[in-house]
Amino acid sequence: MDTEEKIKNTVAKILGSANSLPHTHKALLEMREIQASSDITFGVLEERNTPGIEETPLSWVDSEKDLHQMCCSLENERVIAVDLEHSQDCSYFGKICLVQISTVERDYVVDALKLEGCLHGLNKVTASPRILKIFHGATTDVGWLHTAGVFVTNIFDTYEAAVFLGLDKRSLEYLLMRYENISKDKACTREDWTRRPLTDRMLSYARIDTRYLIGIHAKMARLLMQEENNIRKLVLLCSLKETVCFKVDSVERRKAMWRQHMSLARKRNPTLGVCEETYLKLHTLREEIASREDICCLTIIQNSPLYRLAAGPLSITSLEKFFSEKRDCYRLPFMKTLGLASKETPQ
Repeated sequence: MDTEEKIKNTVAKILGSANSLPHTHKALLEMREIQASSDITFGVLEERNTPGIEETPLSWVDSEKDLHQMCCSLENERVIAVDLEHSQDCSYFGKICLVQISTVERDYVVDALKLEGCLHGLNKVTASPRILKIFHGATTDVGWLHTAGVFVTNIFDTYEAAVFLGLDKRSLEYLLMRYENISKDKACTREDWTRRPLTDRMLSYARIDTRYLIGIHAKMARLLMQEENNIRKLVLLCSLKETVCFKVDSVERRKAMWRQHMSLARKRNPTLGVCEETYLKLHTLREEIASREDICCLTIIQNSPLYRLAAGPLSITSLEKFFSEKRDCYRLPFMKTLGLASKETPQ
């Protein structure tokens, strides 16, 4: 029995007990149907040298026509690598700026800002269980894609594979060096991905995120399949990554994150005693202003200063230092919430 047949036999057993997983999802039901028709693809490819970005053709996709043509080409692929760049600073929920997709022979970079509202066209490819989608750290990227109406099935996450293989480090930078002998320039991590045109450096950085993932996947998959039990793990990675299947962002979900934000701020400011009720009021106020004006909540005030505000006691003078001139228009609502406006605001 060849490797792919062994995998397909294993997935049949797993899918039979899919309801025992913590989160039943549409993807699991689809996987059962696909398994029944023997169409599922795991994309275990032969290991070979990956062409570098200098030797690989690039397609820049910034029109609906280009997007359609790209998806038609990708429908015939067995394995693709996917990544994206986003900006949290340009709106309340943030925006996807780029979607990078690589095949063995070509790179595609999709201008997601220009094609905002059209990205659901990617479902032709991303929702196809016949195409294996390789991500590194799928949870974040798949969550962002869902905000654009893009659904993803059949995922292999190289980060999770690194966990299963017991690697001491799991970052993409580490895997690139370990398996492909490629170093990645970290200087572009905090670039403004909303800018157009992209610099050559930014474009190279974006392409590297997917260019070598298919080769890394092939090598990791072979290691995972050296033992029978690891075939099960591989199948779970490829097909039943239920923890990244669906995530819907909302104002209510953002408001409910106040405890998480306060916990992180408390670790950075361990000596401050904070009233949870006050912090909740300030957090809720910030979310309401940000959602109403469609801006990033951190544009109004960062988490640590918000935590310090909740620690009090404060005067108007001490409050001013938390708001720059650009954000001073937001100071009055916070003063009112803290009970300072009526005491010190000039008549």
